[in-house]
Amino acid sequence: EKLDASKQRLSRTVQHLELNEKYNDSTTMARKSIQRINESVTKLELSEKLDASKQRLSRTVQHLELNEKYNDSTTMARKSIQRINESVTKLELSEKLDASK
Repeated sequence: EKLDASKQRLSRTVQHLELNEKYNDSTTMARKSIQRINESVTKLELSEKLDASKQRLSRTVQHLELNEKYNDSTTMARKSIQRINESVTKLELSEKLDASK
């Protein structure tokens, strides 16, 4: 009887150990799946941040291009004003010269 009872306890212990091993395998698989999901989420977040950075850089480039066009226009306007002022000065000098004759 004692031998049979010991065999039964050992049999139940083996069953529990086997179930525990299956549970541990499932837990390990679940942890690996969670880790892969977390890695994918991290990659997605980095990708989104990269996209946002690209958009900001694109807007900055557009602003710089507009600023450059504005600066070119301003430079051209200044040169035109300078030429007009030179023409006015020449005209004034010409008028003074005519008046002194």
